[in-house]
Formats: sequence, structure tokens, C-alpha cells
Amino acid sequence: MITASQRTERTRPRVAGSGHPWYRVAPEVIFGGFAFVMATGIVSVATELVGFGPISSALFGLNLIAYPVLCLLLAAALFGDPLLAELRDCLANPRYLTLVAATCVLGNEIALTGVHPELAASSWVAAVVLWLGLVYTFFAVMTVKPGKVDLAAGIDGTWLLLVVATEALCILTTVRTTFSRPRVWQPSRASACFCLAACSMPC
Repeated sequence: MITASQRTERTRPRVAGSGHPWYRVAPEVIFGGFAFVMATGIVSVATELVGFGPISSALFGLNLIAYPVLCLLLAAALFGDPLLAELRDCLANPRYLTLVAATCVLGNEIALTGVHPELAASSWVAAVVLWLGLVYTFFAVMTVKPGKVDLAAGIDGTWLLLVVATEALCILTTVRTTFSRPRVWQPSRASACFCLAACSMPC
């Protein structure tokens, strides 16, 4: 079992050394960036719904720049870096779910514009694939990997990303009905995702 002291050491922010290329940034920056995209997208959608179109458009444009840049930084970090090993780390794994939430929120922004429904649909497909892979990896690590984390030391705010990512996928699944032919199964599956997120919320 991993104790609280081991958790503090293992979750200490890692800074890229001088021998790393300029584009190799710390994982904390990348996942913090996806959290920024998620939060910015939420504010963008909200301001659009209450009638502040210019503010919403500015925030949407910011996300259109930030998201692909972060994806490139993530791709660069996955090569020649132990970032992939963190997928098997029960302490670091949950923060990968910021990628799912950011993808879903950006997909919602695109869908609300009504201009490029194919991009919104692509965002939904990408989010589903990421959600399935990351969530099941997380639960597999938590249940079958040797040296599992002590729950008293392991449960923290990052576990709520399980709920955030699932709810974001639920909302994007519902919004898909606005840019594709309505089907009964879409709201039903969105409701199922919502219930799953509620059940997965740590107490």
C-alpha cells in the first residue's frame, strides 16, 4: 500500500531538466492547460446562453488556439518521457481525465455555433474513446495493480475528475441531437452516463 508520505513524494511537481527540448513541458502544465480549456469553455457557453456573444466568441477563439497547442505538447511528452507510465500510477492517473473534459466542452462550444457539425461529432467520438480508455485504465489500476494506494491517502480532489469527465460526455451526447438526426437512444445514453457519474462520485 502507498502511504501518505509516499504520496507526497510521488505527486511532487516534476520540472523538465535542462537536457529536455524546449517543447517538453512538465505534465502539470499540460493537464492544467486542459483544465483551463474546460473552465474557459464552460464560461464561453454560459456567456453565449445569457446573450454576451462577443465575450463568448473571444473565449471560444482562445480555446481553439489553446486546445491544439496542448494536444501537441501532450504528444511530444508521450515520446521519450515516463508520462505513459503515469497511466499505471493510481495517484497520477486521474488528471488525464482533464483531456476528456476539455474535449467535451470544446465539442459543446463547436456544436452551439451550428457551423461545423462534423467537428462536433468528431469531438464526441474522440471523447468517447478517451473516456473508455482512461476510465477503465483508472479502475483497473485501482483494483488489480500491486502496491495499490491507501484510500485514506489516495482519495483527493482529482478523483472528482471521474465525475466531471463523465458529466461532460453526458452533456455533449445530449447536445449531439442538435446537429444530427434525433434518435431516442442519444438522450437515453446521456442519462445513463449521468447516473454513472453520480454513482462514481467519491463520498
